[in-house]
Amino acid sequence: MYSSKIVVPAIRSISDYQRLGLLELGRFAESNQLTAKREVEVAGTRFLLDRLLNGEPFTLRYTDHNKPFLAGRNERISISHSHDYLAILVNERAETGVDIELIRDKVLRIRHKFLNSEEQNFAGENLEKLISMWAAKEAMYKDLLDNEALPDFRTGLGGDIHQQLVQNRSARPVGDRAAPVSRTWGSADFK
Repeated sequence: MYSSKIVVPAIRSISDYQRLGLLELGRFAESNQLTAKREVEVAGTRFLLDRLLNGEPFTLRYTDHNKPFLAGRNERISISHSHDYLAILVNERAETGVDIELIRDKVLRIRHKFLNSEEQNFAGENLEKLISMWAAKEAMYKDLLDNEALPDFRTGLGGDIHQQLVQNRSARPVGDRAAPVSRTWGSADFK
């Protein structure tokens, strides 16, 4: 199917029932002689899901809200692309969400769109805090995507979640569900 001679996805268990995979799309495209961005993303998604599901057959589908799911399987998945990376979270227990973001200053210009005033004061000009909060909210949004009423994420994350997120940049589940990923990783970060 796809060449894995050069490309080895980074996969790790983040709990007994959640697995997170990361794939460098540029290297994947090169090793499989793919050029079109969408073609690379689709092929990379299938490749990484195959590895996360240990080669078991799967059919990837999308809901009316464009939320990915595995037809006929119990695992829930979330998919995120950012620049040259693809992240997929597989959760065996609950709906889930993942987001991966490149740390860049664009977030400074749009923070008012996703943070309330308390969160803006907390994050200040710190890009890592801003991206962590963006990624957390995006992961939560993906988790809740098929719900009838989505919350307004500018009203806050609730509890001590934003403290947990800005203190720890690695992917960790928030409860049983969402895993924000707020920086680009190399394979060494998954060991």
